[in-house]
Amino acid sequence: LLQVATPVHTYLFDVCKLGAAGFAPSAGGGGGLKELLESEGVQKVIYDLRNDVDALYFQFGVRLAGAVDMQILYGYTHQDNTDPYLKGLGKALE
Repeated sequence: LLQVATPVHTYLFDVCKLGAAGFAPSAGGGGGLKELLESEGVQKVIYDLRNDVDALYFQFGVRLAGAVDMQILYGYTHQDNTDPYLKGLGKALE
């Protein structure tokens, strides 16, 4: 499930159901989800993007760009320097 939000709307995409067609350019000339996700000009905010990036690339050929991994930011701002492990979203929300 991929969630895309603007200041006024939120969209949910079932990428398993859409398959590769969801990432291909549309008949009307639009770039599809691939263009959006590969754009440096569109900021993407993700928590623990490792598996998402892997799946997007190997399943759909998408090279994610312009993304910020909130898990890394959480580690820098809330974890002790002696703790070598990144925290999952559940732990970060505690």
